Amino acid sequence: MGSVNQQFYAFFITVTGGFMVGALLDLYRIIRGLTRPNKFFTNLGDLIFPIISGGILYIFLLLRNYGEVRAYVFLGISLGFYIYRWLLSPFVIRSFVVLKNCIRQLSGKFKLIVIKLFIL
Repeated sequence: MGSVNQQFYAFFITVTGGFMVGALLDLYRIIRGLTRPNKFFTNLGDLIFPIISGGILYIFLLLRNYGEVRAYVFLGISLGFYIYRWLLSPFVIRSFVVLKNCIRQLSGKFKLIVIKLFIL
């Protein structure tokens, strides 16, 4: 067990890891919303996501915390994940929806311009 400063740093790192898992979940939700996979691929993605995020957390903890798993590790990951979901996730999802709608409108206008150019 290290000093209090080392443990506080490790706790901060685990909170950061929870933020990363939250961001990965939003990325997965956005990709799934764009591709609209069938039930099989949705279930497959739902199975693969925790494996990938768990692997990333494992490597993250191994590199930053020397692989020590203590109660504050679980608390920090959970806290980081829920803070991300509460503060940033709604903003990220709404921003992506606005961006997607803007791109859709611009591509529609671009199609009209191209059609008019070739018809004239």
